[in-house]
Amino acid sequence: MMKVVQAASARRMQPAPAALHELTGRAQVAEMLKRFLDVTNYRAILRLVGGGERLVRNVDKLLADAHRSQLVSIGNFLEYVRTMRDVGAREGEAPVEAGGAVQLR
Repeated sequence: MMKVVQAASARRMQPAPAALHELTGRAQVAEMLKRFLDVTNYRAILRLVGGGERLVRNVDKLLADAHRSQLVSIGNFLEYVRTMRDVGAREGEAPVEAGGAVQLR
């Protein structure tokens, strides 16, 4: 079953790189990402693996972040994602053993 899904996905994906390449630098990253997800049926494929719903939520969060950024440059979007990740790591949970940390339960 999985091989059939992979083969069908590969056939649908063949024209995707060329179509997406034409949008590079012209369309927002969110538009390109959404088209990629739609053309490849990526969310449906993720749902076939263990923990797939969590993976789909992660992809949807990335897409929402792309929409929020309104960036056109893929390089700028990747930098935006790196910055968000770094800020999240700094603002994340403090280790329990950290001095001055408050733990809420």
